[in-house]
Amino acid sequence: MTAITTEQPPASPAPDRVRFRLSFIGLPLALLAVAAVLCGIFYGRLPNPAAYRFQTSAADAFIGRGALLAWLIVPHALCAFMSWGLVSTILLSSRYWEGETSFIARVLPLMGNMTAVAQIVFVLAAVQIFVYNTSGALLAPFWPVAVAVLVIGGVIISVKFMDLYRESRRRNPKPVQE
Repeated sequence: MTAITTEQPPASPAPDRVRFRLSFIGLPLALLAVAAVLCGIFYGRLPNPAAYRFQTSAADAFIGRGALLAWLIVPHALCAFMSWGLVSTILLSSRYWEGETSFIARVLPLMGNMTAVAQIVFVLAAVQIFVYNTSGALLAPFWPVAVAVLVIGGVIISVKFMDLYRESRRRNPKPVQE
């Protein structure tokens, strides 16, 4: 006797549909890995409690080293998760968009990797904390370096978005009103 199956092979996606790529969230994942490696290297060297806030050249506040490492890893994990969620949501909704998907493929790496700017600041803060707790010396003042990273990152992101905006205007010019 022959069995009749109602299962159909899975439908292949449309040829122009953009698929998820690791490059869409590569920087947040790489910085999460860097933070995890830094925490793994310095965990045994940290005193308990460890300093995490500084006034001029002295430690101002202390926290247990396990809690400190959690506070240094969790923001990176949240940024990576936010990037993945943003890219996944856009990819899911792009199925219903008409037109060319190459623009989406150019925008997604920028949007998914934007959280890396904040993560770079988190890594710099972690390095500052680790260096102080292991050697007792502070590196360069943190806030000017953090502001410089944020400004440079903002400029790069703005330039990329303006480039994408110009490209989209070239592809879809505004209709002339009479």
